[in-house]
Amino acid sequence: MKETIRAIHHYIVNTLTHTDFIDSSYFKKNDPDRCARHDRVQQKFTLRNNQTVAWKYGVCQNYSEIFQALCLQAGIPCEIVSSYEMDHTWNRVMLWGQWYHLDATFDDPGPSPTLIQTYFLQTPEQMMRSHLWDGTDYSFPDHYDPAWTQIDPKNITSADQFRKCFIGQLTQGKTTISLTVSGPDAYGGYRGPSYWAMQHCALPGWGLSIGYKYSAATKTYTFDVRYT
Repeated sequence: MKETIRAIHHYIVNTLTHTDFIDSSYFKKNDPDRCARHDRVQQKFTLRNNQTVAWKYGVCQNYSEIFQALCLQAGIPCEIVSSYEMDHTWNRVMLWGQWYHLDATFDDPGPSPTLIQTYFLQTPEQMMRSHLWDGTDYSFPDHYDPAWTQIDPKNITSADQFRKCFIGQLTQGKTTISLTVSGPDAYGGYRGPSYWAMQHCALPGWGLSIGYKYSAATKTYTFDVRYT
């Protein structure tokens, strides 16, 4: 089943190109018929998935819908995962009794011929380093707990601790946040915590501007936060 999923992933990534690249110099040169083909396939095909495959261009919704359709035809449980905050969709598949995420759109190399599998069969803990979504496998408590401010930022041992400690320090208005993790799986991503904090906590200001850097030597993420 894993190899079937891989074959579907590779087919979509190798067949489709995100519409962000449609006017790039590479595709202007190598696919001059792309715009005219769009009009022809709309007249020929009534189903959107068929139109997208024939045109060879699409957005994340197209990638995820085609991926789900092919998986379901192969008997593989597959869902579309949506993120309002990211304005993005991708998929998760049931494999070996648990859900794994994959993002064919983010794996699309664009003009580059190199096939990417960065977002192929990621666990929720791995996926939440870069993605934020609604669902039971990416969850926060319903209410903020002041005890989150007491989590040791120099000894983060899980993505759950990472998220709560990050939020705890945001609520204190800190402009520099340093979180040292015990291993690569401890990093839970900052997008989710920052959005959750803005929705549930009384943060100073109306929004957040966050940049970060990572030191492999110390396993420390350092965030520069601006409260705007």
